[in-house]
Amino acid sequence: MKTLLLLTSISPLSAALITANSGSPSDTAGYTWNIALDSANDDNTTFVGSVGSWSWEDKDLNEDPSLGGNNNIGWRHQSDWIAVSLTNATRLSIKMERFDASSNLALFPSFTIYESFTSITDKHFYENDRDLSWDPALLHHGHLANSTLNSGSMTLDLPAGDYTLVLGGNSTSQTSSVNVNYRASLTAAPVPEPSSVALSLLAGLSLLARRKR
Repeated sequence: MKTLLLLTSISPLSAALITANSGSPSDTAGYTWNIALDSANDDNTTFVGSVGSWSWEDKDLNEDPSLGGNNNIGWRHQSDWIAVSLTNATRLSIKMERFDASSNLALFPSFTIYESFTSITDKHFYENDRDLSWDPALLHHGHLANSTLNSGSMTLDLPAGDYTLVLGGNSTSQTSSVNVNYRASLTAAPVPEPSSVALSLLAGLSLLARRKR
C-alpha cells in the first residue's frame, strides 16, 4: 500500500504555500493528488508519495508486440497521477527527487505532463513521451527521462487549464521492481510578457557594453 505524506516548508512571503489534496477532482478518477495553482500568487506545493522503480518506463515492455512495439511505456497503476489546475498562464517548475537519498537508491525520478484530465482507470500501460493512445484528450506537453540522477526538474510555460502530471521511476538496474518514495515540488510563476523579456535583454546588453568600455 502506498504511503502518502504531505510536507510543509517555509516559503517566501510573496509566495503562497498550497495544500495538495489527496485523490481525484470531481468527474475524474485514478489520481493520487489534485492541486490548483495560481501563478499571480506564486503558488507552490510540496508532497510525498511512492511509485515503482520501473513505473515511468519498463524497458521489457518497449518491444512487446501486444503494445504495438512502441518504445517508452510506463505502468499506469505503479505511477502517481497528479491533477494540476492552472488558474492563468503559468511558468510551471516541476521537481521530483528521492525522498531519502540513502534508502531510495532505485528511484531515478522521471515524469510526463499532459493536457487535460482523465476518468479512465482500467488501462495498465501508458506512453510517456507522446499523446496518450487510450485517452485522446491527454496531449503530451513535455517529459523528463532520467535514468542516472537522484532528482530531476523541468520548467515550462503553459496556458490556463487542466493538466495531468505523471510521476514515476526509470530504473534499469533492478531485477525486480520495488516501491520507492519521492518528494515532488511544483511552483507557479507568471509567464513574463514578451516586452519584459525584450527589455531585460536590452538592459543586459547595455550593461555588458558599459563594462567593456
